[in-house]
Amino acid sequence: MKKSIFLVLLAMLMLVCGCSNIGLSNNSKRDIALTIGTKEVDEVEFLYQYTEAISSFYDEYYYYLSYLGVDLTADLSTQYLSNGQSYHDYFAENAIAFLAEQKYLVLEAEKAGFELSEEQRKEVEDSFASFYSQIELSGYTIEEYLAENYSADMTPEDFEYYIMEDAIAFYYYRDYMDKIALDDTALNAYYEANKNAFDSANFCVYYFGYEIPETSSEDTESAEVADESYKDEAKAKAEQAFDAVTSPEDFEAGIKSVLTDDELASFVDGYTEASALYSEIFEELADWLYSEERVAGDKTILEYNSGYFVIMFKSRALDTSNTIDVRHCLLATSTVSDILIEGTEEIDYEATEAAQAAADAEVYAEAEELFNAWVADGAKEEDFIALANEHSDDSATDGLYEMVTRGYMVEAFDAWCFDESREPGDYGIVETPYGYHLMYFVGVNEPVWKSTARNSILEEEYTKMYDSNVEKYPIVKNDDVIASIG
Repeated sequence: MKKSIFLVLLAMLMLVCGCSNIGLSNNSKRDIALTIGTKEVDEVEFLYQYTEAISSFYDEYYYYLSYLGVDLTADLSTQYLSNGQSYHDYFAENAIAFLAEQKYLVLEAEKAGFELSEEQRKEVEDSFASFYSQIELSGYTIEEYLAENYSADMTPEDFEYYIMEDAIAFYYYRDYMDKIALDDTALNAYYEANKNAFDSANFCVYYFGYEIPETSSEDTESAEVADESYKDEAKAKAEQAFDAVTSPEDFEAGIKSVLTDDELASFVDGYTEASALYSEIFEELADWLYSEERVAGDKTILEYNSGYFVIMFKSRALDTSNTIDVRHCLLATSTVSDILIEGTEEIDYEATEAAQAAADAEVYAEAEELFNAWVADGAKEEDFIALANEHSDDSATDGLYEMVTRGYMVEAFDAWCFDESREPGDYGIVETPYGYHLMYFVGVNEPVWKSTARNSILEEEYTKMYDSNVEKYPIVKNDDVIASIG
């Protein structure tokens, strides 16, 4: 699977993007690790991306490294994934995939005569300047930083070249996608051609399970129980229920009418109602529910796993609920260390709780002070953007989240955003497990299905471009150089 290069590039640009003399340090003594079209990737650039692949893996699986049994500081060529591939080959594969995608976009940008705008180039240069300033504040020179994190052979010119390649790839990708026409006509046409990917089926359901008898130790693993009478009771119950339910409104009552007293005691009201996308349910049920012939009140019995489903169709509909745009400035809280009872190893829960409350209160006081000052100054959106960029502990640019769907954010954040009374320009403070959020409601955006359709179309278009580039720009690997890296 290809890495989503535009997300990776955006993250890198946010972290690092400046410098006016951007160019590759041309070291002819370096070995070439691979060639992508006309682009040569030398051993230092490959090591850079190989190291980035390891870093991404570490960030994602930090808590599971011991479970995975991998030591990222040891020889990766002698440590293996469950499929038998060495971790070295895995990270090399990821580096090649990233480089291929990046170089494809850069080559297409060159072919199209694409150049960064002054604004884009300034953004890159300013980010470089900010990055170098942070390095100096940490007590490093850029040369020391690159040597410690990547390679002693990597120069600042190399680093700037790699980031500029990322920037060109990212901005060209964005320019290419922006030119794809996605008006309502295109979105509606995509929906009509892919209804099963968008519609939700609403139905009534109840499951009558059976237990499969255990086979004796003398039976072979492939032996099947010839007598399937153990299914009969569950099947008979399902058939009784099938006859008893006559409409969605009486479905639950019909099910209850065939249950024993013990079964009724554990029955949970309302659990016979369900809604699902085609992709969320097993194929036979999905095909039945999404048949063009299906009408309200249709019913069936389907055997699945160890039981029988009684199903009644209610409706099929497109989710037309809207997404929203919201800005926030997060002042994060942190968990205080446990306080021990003096002279023991036991936790003083009361003291720890009091310390946590005091720490949280301190963060809230800061949040309230910032919030009140912003409100007193007119509660303007442009001022909120500046406030978020300066104070937020969240990485969202300008504090903005666009086209947020209901249920995507944590509960309190979500509830505030999707309050029925919410209006553009509303503001407030919301507490979540992450801390205190200063909130600014931008407004309602397009329906969820349109956002999904747009993203699907763009993904398909990008995949077409990528696949065509695979043919146009062949990859030639130097296996000896790649094997020696790491």
